[in-house]
Amino acid sequence: MAGGAGNAAEIARRFGVGGSVSVVSGALESLLATQRVAQTRGGRYYLPGHREGTGQPSVDDSAPSEFSPAVHLGASIRIGDALIEPDQTFSNDGLARTFGCSTRGGMRRSLRTNTLLLITHVSRDRETQPYSDVWIGDTLMYTGMGLYGDQSLTHSQNATLAKSRSNGIVCLLFERPVEGSYRFIGRVHLAGAPVAAEQPDAAGLMRGVWMFPLKLVDTPISRAT
Repeated sequence: MAGGAGNAAEIARRFGVGGSVSVVSGALESLLATQRVAQTRGGRYYLPGHREGTGQPSVDDSAPSEFSPAVHLGASIRIGDALIEPDQTFSNDGLARTFGCSTRGGMRRSLRTNTLLLITHVSRDRETQPYSDVWIGDTLMYTGMGLYGDQSLTHSQNATLAKSRSNGIVCLLFERPVEGSYRFIGRVHLAGAPVAAEQPDAAGLMRGVWMFPLKLVDTPISRAT
């Protein structure tokens, strides 16, 4: 295992858990629920405090910082002295510096700024981004996290988004038009119950996914089609 990241078996062994797939899976569900282990939208597990795939500390939810909770001002968002406007673009590192989140994954939560960044992709590479997000009118049907196999509605950021109408998290939508560029679309809210659907995973195999109906809270801005 590289640094604090690895597959399910490797992470489980860090906590002295081994055995059958069902035993490891059950242990990981418990570790995820207690936030002792985290998971990216791409499905890799990591220990909070480490960037996935490295041994270096990440800009992660548990580290102390001077970040302030996000405050929404109409269509804009204020975090400390920074004012984020719709259409503003960021690099990947810029997202992490501004919002205090990880540099990996398509659903990035920061406890320090009380935000959940949701990244949707204009163009998709099936092996790295198999998620079939789609706009239906003014609603974005946003696919949950997990590259392979059936997705779960009860772990990690799928659970955060599913409970976003009651947990106070500020959900922010970004569009990635090209590699390394992230365009702020606006603040969104969960407009209805998550919908079960089927999509191909990164290996091209059909699996169950959860799609979250998201609507912009303030005046919609232009988006790529």
